[in-house]
Amino acid sequence: MLQRFLTQLKDPMLLILMAAAAVSAVTNALSGESFTEVFIILIVVLLNAVLGVVQESKAEAAIEGVADHDRRQVQGAAGRPSGRGGEQSARAR
Repeated sequence: MLQRFLTQLKDPMLLILMAAAAVSAVTNALSGESFTEVFIILIVVLLNAVLGVVQESKAEAAIEGVADHDRRQVQGAAGRPSGRGGEQSARAR
């Protein structure tokens, strides 16, 4: 989970936002202003990374679910007769 979070932080847009937060922190420190903008930028970066991890986890779970479904269908189809004759006799019942 931590690895996914760190991977999200490598996104170019988030790197730009983190650089903007650093520049804002330096300029605010030199001018004696508050660090409100810095905290807002960092909160946005953290929220974006957390949402990215959640979305990635849900996508992987969905892919795994589809793969399991496909495996079950293939295993079930292996036991059925193949060809049109099998299908027609099953429909006639």
